[in-house]
Amino acid sequence: MKSYKILATALALSLAISSCEKAKDLIDTKIEFSLDETFTAKNANGEYLFSTVFSSLDDANISDNMADIKSYSIESVTVTLENLETETDPSFDKIDILITGTTNIINLPITSSDGAISLKGLQAQGAYDITPDGDAAAALLEIIESGEDVSLKVSGTIDDGPATFDMAFSIKGKVVVGL
Repeated sequence: MKSYKILATALALSLAISSCEKAKDLIDTKIEFSLDETFTAKNANGEYLFSTVFSSLDDANISDNMADIKSYSIESVTVTLENLETETDPSFDKIDILITGTTNIINLPITSSDGAISLKGLQAQGAYDITPDGDAAAALLEIIESGEDVSLKVSGTIDDGPATFDMAFSIKGKVVVGL
């Protein structure tokens, strides 16, 4: 009889602990984050290179909850061209977006089947979605999770310039914060 009481107590205790873990999972919170960088090009023509350093800790939703983040997800990676001023219709030959973390390097090129990306067309399109796949998506998540400084370089060649414009790069996602 004594062994039944011990077994019943152990079973009740394990159920209580299991319920606590399930309760913690129920109160997990998804919080959105956004990492945004904007480059301004003035009278750009020919080769260009924009470069900056950012960190996922630049977003308060990540930095304020760093110790309690259970997981990260990336919802979108976009490039937006705004405030275009030009007399002609300049184009990019391609846009190379290079993100370099401590252990990862990701290249997210924007290309066109005809080899030219119209600045006016890119502005008219609004946000241009870039979809990192497979290894690039996993590497980008590692970079975001690290909280370390990351180098962002955007480069290419502008033909038929000059042009003045703002190019915004954005990574949006969610973190799951729990106890």
